[in-house]
Amino acid sequence: MMFWILTILLAMIAMGFVCLPLFRNSVSSSTELDSEQTLYEARLSEIEKDLELGRLDKISAEAAKNEEARRLIKSSETGHDKTPSNNNKILVWLAAISLPIISIPFYYTVGSPQLTSTHKEAEQAATQPSMQDLLKVAETQLKKNPDDIKGWKAVAPVYVRLGRYEDAINAYQNVLRVEGRKPEILLKLADVHIEKDQGQISQLANALIEETLSIDGENPIAKFYTGIIALQKDEKDETMRIWQGMLDGAKGDEEWLPVVEGRISELRTLMKTPQLPALDEETILSAEEMEPDQRIAMIGQMVSNLAQKLENNPENKQGWERLIRSYLVLGRTDDAQTALANAAAHFVDDKQFIIALENMIKTQGNSSNGGSQ
Repeated sequence: MMFWILTILLAMIAMGFVCLPLFRNSVSSSTELDSEQTLYEARLSEIEKDLELGRLDKISAEAAKNEEARRLIKSSETGHDKTPSNNNKILVWLAAISLPIISIPFYYTVGSPQLTSTHKEAEQAATQPSMQDLLKVAETQLKKNPDDIKGWKAVAPVYVRLGRYEDAINAYQNVLRVEGRKPEILLKLADVHIEKDQGQISQLANALIEETLSIDGENPIAKFYTGIIALQKDEKDETMRIWQGMLDGAKGDEEWLPVVEGRISELRTLMKTPQLPALDEETILSAEEMEPDQRIAMIGQMVSNLAQKLENNPENKQGWERLIRSYLVLGRTDDAQTALANAAAHFVDDKQFIIALENMIKTQGNSSNGGSQ
């Protein structure tokens, strides 16, 4: 008899600990979700690292990402009405008292400590809602309550990972509508536009970045993006000024430091592009005496020599930039495009370098066409 009395008392104490949090005031839903989103992004980064290091294959990595997205959406559906009413409190205490009294005889009748939980766990896993199911539930709730900021914040990053950029844009726009024009959300919306445009910063993204800086002039992410914008315009000196200024003003423990330092190193390599070889005085004098067609032919021969050198040494980034610039100066846009395609074949993993070459063709090619009209 003493055994059952102790069992009931222990069960009641355990239920008390379970029910106690229900009587505490809930923390801010927005704060909780921000923590969940931070964990979600951190987990995705870890999964990407494991994939790069070969610890996970693509299928396992995708499954892990889906599970993290499912958890994030699930978290948005919990946490509402956390503070129970007086009636709910009474029901909770009744459950705490009656549950052990009812469950112990029931267990004594049908329970068996020898039963394993393997089948139960398998059944739970089979019936657990998928990420897509949870996403549909969240979307239904958001249609009913379009001001549910927690729901919008939860689904937005999941939309991005699924490539549903328009839905992600709509989600972040709703967050801005409800919560106000906060810099962190403005930048997340800009990120979606940039990813949607495959790394290019469009006018829409640029406007969001400028708005962020108007609110928070020292925002490092927005500053970094202004350097990218300058680089897209082939304004390397301006990009270097912006990024170097970020380094000069850093304390030394910022998370973004390694990224900016790496990009500055790449930019310095790109800026070391030597100009076309200086001509000696005799060559200059002879070129002045040439007919225009002869002079163009001589320059064309120099460009051909450069193209030949790149065939032997295709890893020379400066050479590719010089070659494409020379073609553009000569008005040979088709040759510039061919050189771009050849460079892209050799620098498959360096998308930023290829984007810089593409922007050179767009800016200088358009100016050349405009000048010839």
